[in-house]
Amino acid sequence: MNESCANAATPNPRIFAAMLMVLALAAPGAVAQDSPVPGPGAPVRLAPSKPPAPAPGSLAPSAAPQPAVKQPGAQIPGAERVPQDSGIKIGTLGVVDPNSVGVLDARSGGFGIDMWNGTRASLVARMLSSLDKPATLPAAQSLLRRLLLSAVRAPQEKGAQGRPGKAGAPRGPSLLARRLDRLLVIGDVMSAQALIRLAPGWLEEEAVALAHMNTAFLLNDIAGACGEARIRIRSYQGEPWLKALVFCQQLDGEGNRAAIGAGLLREQGVKDAAFFALVGVLAGDKESSFQAPRKLEPLHLAMMRAARVQIPETVIAGADTALLRAIAFSPNAALDVRLDAAERAEAQGGLKSESLTELYNAVNFPPGDVAAALTGADKLGGPRGRALLYHAARAQTVPTARAELLAKALILARSQGRVATAIRAFLPLLLMIKPADELAWFAAEAGAALYFTGRYGDAAQWADLTRRKPYTEANPPAAAAGPLMPADVVGDARPAAQQPGAVQPAPPMAVSSDVKLWPFTALAVAQGDAASDEKIKADPMTLASGAAAPSGAAFDVTGSTPGIPEAAAGKTAVVNVVTRGTGTGVEREELAVKPMPAPKPATPKTDFDGAMFGRWLKAQEADGKVVAEARAALVLTLLDALGADIPQAAWLKTANTRREAASLPAPGLIAALGLAARAGRIGETVLLTLVVLGADGPERLHPSVVGAVVRALVAVGLAKEARALAIEVAFGAGV
Repeated sequence: MNESCANAATPNPRIFAAMLMVLALAAPGAVAQDSPVPGPGAPVRLAPSKPPAPAPGSLAPSAAPQPAVKQPGAQIPGAERVPQDSGIKIGTLGVVDPNSVGVLDARSGGFGIDMWNGTRASLVARMLSSLDKPATLPAAQSLLRRLLLSAVRAPQEKGAQGRPGKAGAPRGPSLLARRLDRLLVIGDVMSAQALIRLAPGWLEEEAVALAHMNTAFLLNDIAGACGEARIRIRSYQGEPWLKALVFCQQLDGEGNRAAIGAGLLREQGVKDAAFFALVGVLAGDKESSFQAPRKLEPLHLAMMRAARVQIPETVIAGADTALLRAIAFSPNAALDVRLDAAERAEAQGGLKSESLTELYNAVNFPPGDVAAALTGADKLGGPRGRALLYHAARAQTVPTARAELLAKALILARSQGRVATAIRAFLPLLLMIKPADELAWFAAEAGAALYFTGRYGDAAQWADLTRRKPYTEANPPAAAAGPLMPADVVGDARPAAQQPGAVQPAPPMAVSSDVKLWPFTALAVAQGDAASDEKIKADPMTLASGAAAPSGAAFDVTGSTPGIPEAAAGKTAVVNVVTRGTGTGVEREELAVKPMPAPKPATPKTDFDGAMFGRWLKAQEADGKVVAEARAALVLTLLDALGADIPQAAWLKTANTRREAASLPAPGLIAALGLAARAGRIGETVLLTLVVLGADGPERLHPSVVGAVVRALVAVGLAKEARALAIEVAFGAGV
């Protein structure tokens, strides 16, 4: 998906001239399709005809003028129109900066129009380019999406001494193009479409145009994609445009022109056997043999759908998130392939869990299979087994029976590495189950799942049940005497002992449920001075070192501080500062000094439950002392980063003399993250957070790395996001 104008191949002059002849011949056909010939006696239109309205969900042609900031919220659920008092100023005659457009403002989830204040444009470009794979953690996926969709003042490039650089901006694709490319990497095709619609109509950049065309292909908007291809081929003659034009000509009945174009591409040396095979299939060549490429592209997928070529299962493993999402909605893929693609896309943040459950519902199961779901899911395995359990759990009305089905689904998903996806898919059904004493055996599983999804209030009710009625091997639930039977799913009224095909419940936990859930309950309430949402307080002299202070930062103002009005000398005030330069040459503009409100009392740090920690650590040793110490070190680091007061005695329980062989990011990245957070540069902090985390799963993240990330997010006022990330890491690491 990472295409840009830099890697679009350009044909040699001889073939280029021939392709231009093909284009010249193709133009009348395109016009004829857009403007039907009027019949005899029809009125003659003297004014230019109004362009047809795009189909719902389709993209308007780039050449048509588009509103600069209209209907942004209609494309992203939860997004709002830019409020008048949001700080975003819209000039009636000003030129819209394409790099600044966005669908989220500070009130609808964005990070604010000044989020790049103090951050170099070259740093943003370099770090965004490094995010070439979707993040694993849902909290990180959400941070990236908000970062890419925020309406902002575009970052500027500065010289070595803080002065504007000569180039003014990094070379290569624009910030808008990079944002669109990253949205496609994470599979957020709808957001990419929304951002494209905000781009001004006069914009001419190949990378943006490519994103426009690929987005249309991924949304099965063939008319929009072909319209973009026919328009842009006049400006760009790279391989992606020429191949798209051949496909569009074939669809429009221009078989001769498509054949000429395909032949010219072969002569040019284009290596894409799948493309040429699909051109043959579309042309009716019965001997054309198609083999799925190792790297699937949006154009391939669109051609396969048009040619009714079945999407093979082999393409799933190597497909990008956006392509996985498209395959999940493709009628030319087997249902099992669609289910697998949908689960993968959901795990990578490219598909909503609601869309996954719609696919689950699309699977038809005989009533007998639904009745025997607990045993049948084992035989089916994979996504189809989860779909069967979803059908059974949805039909079930008995809370204990539904809980057993959900527990089974989570056990199977955990063994296949898809427990996070299963939790989100089954979440609506889980929320229907209320804590009760007879469900004490399920309390730890339910509580952990709800903490993982950010439902802290609901999770706390299950945590209370674990404390009120701890479930251990020596204290099995009353329901265990009469285990759930498959017939219970369809409402068999017979006593459990009389029902056939009894299925024994899962083995009881070796550790008390309250102890098992303790790390999540502790992380959910941990807070302290480090976890407050207040902005970092900075000394005004840090401005002399080139650090950017957030607007509204609190300073102790003295008469010796240069640039501070004398009226404010010796007083505590809030100073809004705009800085330029470094050292004694610092310039301050728009100094606005007003009395600072009385400081809020410091948030007391959460007490650490050493006794519960000791019990939990002892239980972890069942998996080995090394594993127990690693898990404990992670939990303590996360609690400390969120503001809990961890005593030295607890730390020493995780200390050992072994040397770790860990995969860590460069020390410079961690240092840069801390500096950005202390300076209050929120956009840079979030971006560096995503780079530091990368695409590694929770089990591969070192506690020192996660701790630095959580502290940085807390420092810039994103304590809620930091907490969610900490819980997700703990859950994914097997805590």
